[in-house]
Amino acid sequence: MLAKKENKEIERAINTLDFISEDPKERERHNSIVMAEYNRLTSQHNFYKAGLQDGIEKRNGETE
Repeated sequence: MLAKKENKEIERAINTLDFISEDPKERERHNSIVMAEYNRLTSQHNFYKAGLQDGIEKRNGETE
């Protein structure tokens, strides 16, 4: 749920920047910063999900 909210904020930032800045180099620079942050959040979320799944598998394996 938090990731969806962050995605919406990132998309809003990209759209706002495209509207504000007419310089293509400036837009590209800011868009790459925003996309880097998006990729970082996505990686962090995927790492969390993988760790959670691994923990569940270990816990289920220990009880059997």
